[in-house]
Amino acid sequence: MQSIIKDYINQSIATKQAMLSDEGLQRNIAAAIDLLVDCYKNNNKLLLCGNGGSTCDAMHIAEELTGKYKLERPPLAAISLTDASHITCTANDYGLKLFLNVV
Repeated sequence: MQSIIKDYINQSIATKQAMLSDEGLQRNIAAAIDLLVDCYKNNNKLLLCGNGGSTCDAMHIAEELTGKYKLERPPLAAISLTDASHITCTANDYGLKLFLNVV
């Protein structure tokens, strides 16, 4: 079991080392950060979505932004479009209608 744990840790280290040497990736991350800062400077909100496990990531990011995260600060506007209650509510309202229109 310890060898499996060490393998996962080594994979994580290798990924981070690859990120450190990939200047294109670093430029893309910086560009994404600039877009996010501009979003909030212009009083807009961040819309997030995900599929599978990324659904939980989108919801978590929205929660951290609308909460305080590490700093005492006003909330930042963010909505997860993949909120499970929203998806099931919408599917309840439109799912059968969409299905009947297709059939």
